[in-house]
Amino acid sequence: MGVTGGPALETDRLLLRPPLAGDLDGWAELMGDPEASRFIGGPMARSPAWRPWRR
Repeated sequence: MGVTGGPALETDRLLLRPPLAGDLDGWAELMGDPEASRFIGGPMARSPAWRPWRR
């Protein structure tokens, strides 16, 4: 998962694209919520949540 961009797939109802730097706030909020992050690694603080995006 990088922040440099890449291919995107778009339909009428869905846009799949690599994460962008502007997505970090929403991602950190999602990962900080125990119920929302339950099946994707569990809750974590903002600092470790952004680490995969550095690649």
